[in-house]
Amino acid sequence: MNQEIKSEIKPEIRQEIKEERKIMQEQYPFFGIATVIYALFYTVCLYKNTSGIATSFFVGGTLCYFCLCMAKFSVPFKKDAVLYIVSILLLGVSLFLTDDYRLISMSKIGIIMLLVSFMIHHFYNDKAWNFGKYLGSFVELLLDCITSLGNLVSDFLHWKNRKKEEKKLDGKGKYIVLGLIIAIPLVFIIFLLLVSADTIFANIFETIFNNIFQKIVLPKNLLGILITFLFALFATYSFIAAMAKKTIKEEVFNRRTQEPLVAITITIILSILYLLFCSVQIAGLFFGKLLLPEGYSYANYAREGFFQLLFVCIINLGVVLFCLAYFRESKLLKILLTIISGCTYIMIISSAIRMILYIQVYYLTFLRIFVLWSLIVIFIVMTGVLISIYNEKFPLFRFAMFTVTALYILLAFSHPDYFIASYNLSKIEAKIDAVEEKEVLSKYGDISYLLSMSKDAAPAILDFYQNESQKVEKNDESWYNIERYFDEAERDYKSMDLRTFNISRFIAGQCAKVALK
Repeated sequence: MNQEIKSEIKPEIRQEIKEERKIMQEQYPFFGIATVIYALFYTVCLYKNTSGIATSFFVGGTLCYFCLCMAKFSVPFKKDAVLYIVSILLLGVSLFLTDDYRLISMSKIGIIMLLVSFMIHHFYNDKAWNFGKYLGSFVELLLDCITSLGNLVSDFLHWKNRKKEEKKLDGKGKYIVLGLIIAIPLVFIIFLLLVSADTIFANIFETIFNNIFQKIVLPKNLLGILITFLFALFATYSFIAAMAKKTIKEEVFNRRTQEPLVAITITIILSILYLLFCSVQIAGLFFGKLLLPEGYSYANYAREGFFQLLFVCIINLGVVLFCLAYFRESKLLKILLTIISGCTYIMIISSAIRMILYIQVYYLTFLRIFVLWSLIVIFIVMTGVLISIYNEKFPLFRFAMFTVTALYILLAFSHPDYFIASYNLSKIEAKIDAVEEKEVLSKYGDISYLLSMSKDAAPAILDFYQNESQKVEKNDESWYNIERYFDEAERDYKSMDLRTFNISRFIAGQCAKVALK
């Protein structure tokens, strides 16, 4: 019976895949020209521009391109996709509001993941998909993209041959379209070659486009521009082709076939261990009844624990998800997984308290803020996991994805480096005010670390510089480093153009003008 059903389904799936690809091949003029224009747009916006305002426009343009392709495939727009669009656009805006390379890198990864999820959500019925299904679909889609790299050329040849076989000509419009497909990239490449060949010709166009294309028309960037354009062209077309193939099966197979006694044995041992550990945490950190070894401070005690507890929390999250995915339902297993989840909450709180104790002594860093942020994320995601233990239909993946996205958007817009500098410098100011000897600034704190931060910290450093310049003599290397920080901020400010304009670097440039006047 099962074989008969499979034999009936397979031809339909093959026909569907064939029809999706057929649409792309028959409508090649649209997809070809649209992808060439998008690749040019990609090159103009992103070439040697990691966090300028053009990157934000690029994110919006990418959404428009994907929606146009979906409309051509007659893929209906889903109402709940608004959450994807808002999240993607907010992350795009955050790119030119910060100078922090860590936030910029994480935002770009988040944008890519959300864009891929956005497309998968529209091309497939993913309501019943779980964590494993989504991760598997990402891997399968990546492999499809690799195998589709040649579709840009093969689809053109298919379209061309099909037109030749038609008995009647549909007019001369197709030749215009074909000419545009060939001319746009050809003119672009020849233009760059001519710019490289003649300095006067290059200077004319450099003057015309001035700030917008100032860096792009430089002959020394020719190879990088070509590589960027070709990468965008082939990668984008292969991604759309991979989506059109629709090779990912929508069905979610029930993998909960393993004997639950295996998981019960493991989780019983873990539960006993965690209950003992959590009792120590409750007595020690929560109620202060823990006796530390002689000469051992709470800061030292906290320093040894928060990273380990963070990793244990992540492991616990993985253990619970694995048990829910592969072991048959069992009431005892649910109880044990609930105990592990409850202990994870205690470990999260314990790790957070340890980190706060450590920050009170050794101040803030980006890593310490990121650890606290991660603990909040794990706490909320663990709540979703706890719900899914008793409700299998709970959309855990989407809950986790939008939880991480929402909390990361708050992190991306918060400018952590500004708060780190503001907090740490306020502590240093308090130390300076508390002593009479104020000749050496470096002995009051790690000024060098603060000056290695992004330009997001410039307003806080300027306030400190103005306040303390009247109190502490400028005979220390720290003052020189502060001035060097603002010199660099001023150079970054002056090097910006319309493409690379960045709010954080603009504000830092204004601070530099005040500090260096």
